[in-house]
Amino acid sequence: LFQQSKIIIMNKNLLLTLIGLSLVIVSACKTVSAIDETGKVNITGSLVDEQQRSLKNASLVVNGQSFKTDTNGDYSVWVSADDIYALTFSTEDYYTGIQTFSHYELEQQDMNIQPVELVKKAKGRTLFAFGGDVMMGRRFAKPKFDNAVIIEADSKQQDTKSIVEHMRPYMSLADMAAVNLETQIAHTKPNERAPKSVTFYSPPETLTALEWAGIDYVTLGNNHTYDYMDSGLKSTLEYLEK
Repeated sequence: LFQQSKIIIMNKNLLLTLIGLSLVIVSACKTVSAIDETGKVNITGSLVDEQQRSLKNASLVVNGQSFKTDTNGDYSVWVSADDIYALTFSTEDYYTGIQTFSHYELEQQDMNIQPVELVKKAKGRTLFAFGGDVMMGRRFAKPKFDNAVIIEADSKQQDTKSIVEHMRPYMSLADMAAVNLETQIAHTKPNERAPKSVTFYSPPETLTALEWAGIDYVTLGNNHTYDYMDSGLKSTLEYLEK
């Protein structure tokens, strides 16, 4: 009887092991099957308005490729597999919408996207976009450890724009976009420094880059507005007024 019980337990453990291996194999097969033999993936979903009504024949651009939603507001598109998929939805009288997904994220949901909702334009309706803290000093020009220099002295305009390049499509859609400018603006490091451990100042090209990215105004109500005292604040205000 003892031997029989031992065999049953061993068989049970073997069965559980086989089930576990089967789940791993099925999961692996599912991951591989997201990309077909031509290196493409099939992304599906639907487009609706605020009342969840289908938006038919709307424009859809996925990583530069153009498509249309069908008469039911659905889409099923084949695009080349990539790390990131940026989907831009647009149709007349509605605010354009952008949705971005990683390949891994879509793969977990069988490459299907939940219904995307567009907001209808209307008299008196304004689209606002708000970003967080912005600073382009310190580690961007003088990184620690072995990190690369992001803002070079002879290419500040180009380099500052590269920092906000990927936020530009989103912020530029808004009628009014704002961020928190958590830094002072100065061409060179101001002489007088506040008695604190961390202080920021960023090159004037920061403001040009933000404007290029679609930012309409900045807020200064933060703990770095007075990092370099009166001279830093004066410099910041002068550059903002240009």
